[in-house]
Amino acid sequence: MGHRHDPRRCHCPHNLGRGAPGALDSVVVRWGGGGDVQADESVLSFKSYERGREKWQGETLHGVWFDEEPPLDIYSEGLARTNATGGITTVTFTPLLGMSDVVLLFLSATEVEGMARGDAGCLGVRLSSG
Repeated sequence: MGHRHDPRRCHCPHNLGRGAPGALDSVVVRWGGGGDVQADESVLSFKSYERGREKWQGETLHGVWFDEEPPLDIYSEGLARTNATGGITTVTFTPLLGMSDVVLLFLSATEVEGMARGDAGCLGVRLSSG
């Protein structure tokens, strides 16, 4: 079963990444072709935050998925990449950096003020002291 995740044995078009052994830069995913769905393909690209915002510039994307909390400039660049297509942006992370600029984008002023007072009831969480 382990060989199924080995990029060298991948039977789909792909590009190996640089800087990490066995890492992928991109994979072409073929989909559809059954029933009423036209066969097509999508490119799944992998990018790291360490390479900076500039590495994210220029591409038009249908979707971006941040699986770790991104720096604000990279998050903003990811959103910009989906503007032309009306694409989606998904963010899944535990806010280990606390009340970062990215976390604040998802909270209203009322929620932030409530949290400052220790009243997080509107968020569905209970803060404990001591």
